[in-house]
Amino acid sequence: MTPVLMPQVGENLKTGIVVEWYKGEMDPVAKGEALLAVESEKAVFEVAAEESGVLLRILHGQGDEVAVLEPVAFIGRADEAGVAGAEGMTALDGGRGRATREGARGDGMGAADSAPAEVAELGGGVAVAEQLEATGERALDSSARRKFASPSARRLARERGMSLTDILGSGPGGRIVKRDVQQVLAAATAIAAAPFPAGAPDGSADGGVVPFSRVRRHFAERMMLSARTKPHFYLSVDVDMTAASHKRRQAKDGGDVHPFITITDLLIKATASTLARFERLNAHVSDVGNALQKEIHIGVATAGADGLLVPVIPQTSVKSLAEISLVRRENSAAAARGVIRRRCAGTFTITNLGMYGISRFLPLINPPECAILAAGAVEERIVAHCGQPAVRDMMTLTLACDHRAVDGDYGARFLAELKAALEDPTDLFRSSESA
Repeated sequence: MTPVLMPQVGENLKTGIVVEWYKGEMDPVAKGEALLAVESEKAVFEVAAEESGVLLRILHGQGDEVAVLEPVAFIGRADEAGVAGAEGMTALDGGRGRATREGARGDGMGAADSAPAEVAELGGGVAVAEQLEATGERALDSSARRKFASPSARRLARERGMSLTDILGSGPGGRIVKRDVQQVLAAATAIAAAPFPAGAPDGSADGGVVPFSRVRRHFAERMMLSARTKPHFYLSVDVDMTAASHKRRQAKDGGDVHPFITITDLLIKATASTLARFERLNAHVSDVGNALQKEIHIGVATAGADGLLVPVIPQTSVKSLAEISLVRRENSAAAARGVIRRRCAGTFTITNLGMYGISRFLPLINPPECAILAAGAVEERIVAHCGQPAVRDMMTLTLACDHRAVDGDYGARFLAELKAALEDPTDLFRSSESA
C-alpha cells in the first residue's frame, strides 16, 4: 500500500490545498494517472499515482489545506481496503506525520472541528477495522459540519479574508459557488460606500481593485526577481519560414504522420536540437555560477485560467516532432484549467505571441533559467530572395540572455544555428516520420 503525498513544489512552501479529486474511493488507478489537483502559491499542479491499484481511502477533500509530504490518500490492492487506515496511520506515526491537517485554519474555511484520534498501537484485523470505521465516522461528521463550497469560491473567500459560515449557497445541494461569494462582496462594498456622497473621493480606484491570487502573486514575485537580478540583453533575427509553412501544409493536407504540427512545435524541436550544442544556455544561473543541466526540459509559456503558466516538455531533445506536439497540446489543455502537469523543472523557456499578430517583443527570463526565446507572428513580408524581391513567410525570434552567464557572441551563434534549422526543416519533420 502506497500513500499519496501532498507534493512539495517549492522549498519555501509548507502547505497545499486540494482543489479537485479526479478519482473516488475504490476506483481503479494506473501508474502515472492523474489523481487530483492541488494548489500552491506557484500554481495548480496535478498529482499522479506512483503505482497501479485501487484508491483505497481519501483522507482530505476539496478545499482542505494539507502540510507538504503528508498523505492525502492511499493506493493499494482492493483486498487491503479493510486495513488501509490502520497501516497508513502506523506508517504516519512512524515518521511521516499524521494524516490530518496541521492545526485548524484561521479563516474558518474547510477546517474540521475535530481531527481523527491518533492510534499508538494497532492490533489484529477486527480491532483495526473497528478503528478504521470509527475514524471514518468522525471524519464524515466533521466534513458534514463544513461548508460545502466549490474550490473557486473557497479561494476567493480566502483571498478576501471572508468566512463561508454565513453564506447561503445557490449551487446544487446548497453548494456555495463563486457567484455567491461575489454577491456578498458586492453587497459589502455597496454598504461601505453608502456614507460617501456621489462622486466624493474615497481613495479607491474608479473601477475597483482585483486582488492578486496566490498564483498571480508568486508570478509577480518571480518577474520582479528576474527584472531586478538578471542583467538581460536581447538579440533578434528574422527567419524565413516559407519552407516550414509548406511542409506543415503538406502534412495537414496529405495525411502525413502527424497533421497537427504547429509553428510552436517546430520551434520547440529546433530549439531543443540546437541547445544540445549550446549547453551554457541550457542552465540555471545563480550568484555562484552557471549550473549546466544534463537534460533539456523546455517550458512553453501558456495562458492559464489565472494567468501565465509554463508547463514543461520533459527530455525535449529526445522526443520526435509528433511526440512534442502531443505533450504540448496535453499541457495546453491542462493549463486552460489552471493546472500544470508537473513533471520536472524547466531548463529553457519559449514564449510565442505570434497567434495574436505580435511581430516582436522582449520577454523576461524565467528564473533561475539562463535564457528565454520569444517568437513573433509568421507573416508575409517582401524580402530579398535569390537576388530578387519576393514575398516570403517571415518570423522574428528574440533571445533574452542573462549576461552574467553568456555573452553576445554565444547567443548570436545559437540564433544563427536555430535560424538554419528552421529554414531547412527537413530534419525536423524526418524525426516525426521515423517515430
